[in-house]
Amino acid sequence: MKILVVDDDLIIRTVLKHFFLKKNEEVVVTYDGEDALNQFQDDDKSYDIVVTDIMMPRLNGIDLAYKIKVVRPDLPIIAITAGNLDQLVGHESLFESSFNKPLELAKLYETILDILDR
Repeated sequence: MKILVVDDDLIIRTVLKHFFLKKNEEVVVTYDGEDALNQFQDDDKSYDIVVTDIMMPRLNGIDLAYKIKVVRPDLPIIAITAGNLDQLVGHESLFESSFNKPLELAKLYETILDILDR
């Protein structure tokens, strides 16, 4: 599977990249919503799932999800945040799941597999 990971935190990006690579998954890591949108637009059909932070500079995760869903309404997106999940109220339909940081990587991966198995 090909995963687009979006987070402005270098440590989170690095941890997720190495975790998914160890699972033999293809992963593209980006540092904010605008960079992610550019990567997505370059090859929007190739991604199987997006894991995005919510609070980021330039383009936040909610706005990124809206822009992705215009092009690929079927593409699953998982929200991750160090903030309060209440910020997703009113935007729940954009995300198949959401996680608070610190992340439980095994649970995140299990959720991804479950979503893609539907």
